[in-house]
Amino acid sequence: MGNLDVQLLNEIIAHQIDIGRFDAGIRANVLDILTRMQRELVATLSEGTITEFSKARTAELLRQVTATLNQYYTTAQGELALSTSSIAQITAAHTAT
Repeated sequence: MGNLDVQLLNEIIAHQIDIGRFDAGIRANVLDILTRMQRELVATLSEGTITEFSKARTAELLRQVTATLNQYYTTAQGELALSTSSIAQITAAHTAT
């Protein structure tokens, strides 16, 4: 393998590492946003004086909110995976030409 081939291979590897870092950073940011939202919702639902009735209602609301958040976490994860995969495919196609 010539020096040019080795250099090109190193650049491709470096680019793939950058894509992985970008992906990890985006995932961390999205997870942080969703986690903060969940904490805020739980805090809001838990405020105030709670009677037995409101405790039951709050617990039910928290279960519903948690289920909804879990759905959105799953959706966000799928979107991030799709975006990262698309970036990798575009890079691979560009590199191949």
